[in-house]
Amino acid sequence: MLYFLMHKDDAVCLLDMSPDGIIENRSHYYVKELLPLPAQKDVHFLQDWITSRAISKVRHGINKTLAKLKLPSTSSLLLQNLGLSLTDCYWFKPVTLDVNWSDVNMYVNDFSDALYDVTDADAKQITHTRFSPNSSLQGELQKKWIVDSTGTRVLLKGNYGSSWQQSLNENFASLVNSKQLRRFPYVEYKLFHTSFDGSDAIICKSDNFIVSDEEELIPLADVYCSVKNPGYESLYQTCVDACVKYGLDQKYVEQFLSYQIELDYVISNTDRHLNNIGIIRDSDTLQFKRFAPIYDCGNSLFWNTRLIPSTKKEMLKIEVASFVKKEYHLLKYVKYNLFDCEALPTFEEFYNVYCQDPAMSDERIQQLYNTINMKADILLSRFSSEGLQKLNAFSS
Repeated sequence: MLYFLMHKDDAVCLLDMSPDGIIENRSHYYVKELLPLPAQKDVHFLQDWITSRAISKVRHGINKTLAKLKLPSTSSLLLQNLGLSLTDCYWFKPVTLDVNWSDVNMYVNDFSDALYDVTDADAKQITHTRFSPNSSLQGELQKKWIVDSTGTRVLLKGNYGSSWQQSLNENFASLVNSKQLRRFPYVEYKLFHTSFDGSDAIICKSDNFIVSDEEELIPLADVYCSVKNPGYESLYQTCVDACVKYGLDQKYVEQFLSYQIELDYVISNTDRHLNNIGIIRDSDTLQFKRFAPIYDCGNSLFWNTRLIPSTKKEMLKIEVASFVKKEYHLLKYVKYNLFDCEALPTFEEFYNVYCQDPAMSDERIQQLYNTINMKADILLSRFSSEGLQKLNAFSS
């Protein structure tokens, strides 16, 4: 079937795609500057971009959803919903469909959230458009967009298994950030009590930080894929250089990444891969404006393992999905020590978050809190001993 890849009302290129989202033919003419960033470097990357735009094939419950809809794959689900998103302005327009951006813009057109459930609660059911942005929600966790009673686009996210810790981690990370005087913008995750599969559950919710089609989110992974790594630079430095190339100030880039690395280190967030760092760009001029608020801290505090490191030697072995494989080695990229380790939440505040999970014992809560403080001490000693403190250089 023939589709135009669209950016708002601009046709970017013409694609002949199978029902499963495979590009079978592509027109030789395309508007290069409007292509997704990885495809600007090499148009053949467009297939990878389309595939990665769909829901993860391993997301819990997705096979049940596909069977119910009689669809073969998450890519076919994506195409059925025109690839629409609440993070950017790209979409797929069948050549036979007479619609414009104003008809399908998810920021102003209400939509149904019935595509995929993370809760049994009835959310606002809306039928102004038959398309949903939930088919392009990436990641393995169950999640969905809803429109609340005020018209705000709200993201609901669930958890793996029976524990609610990932949602509690998001809420705790918001608390940590709120106490930092030199903090960067962050997504505020609130806890949401609901029922799922007939049982009580706690998930988290957050307002969309892209509030209109005037801006869009570009993952750092796309930025990295759009430039050539010279081979002698680290992944970190290549990403910094790429952000500067697209117009961000180098000092600002290094400050943001420094703060985020320190935050992730203290809360043991091991999943800060390049899709969990984003940049906001102007969707009309395509100019980079700033980093997106810090988001996705759910895979923190040893959520998926019973063992909690209790010594500095054990902490040196923690592996991460980030610029390097070892968590401690990330600290070499901290150019500005911006995180105030003395402004961490109290034990009472920490306990009040995690005691809500019936799978979390008081002993484990205490162990986790001890680990946070031990890592904060490591961070303090590292920068005081190496003389790397540059707090005065930070410009708010």
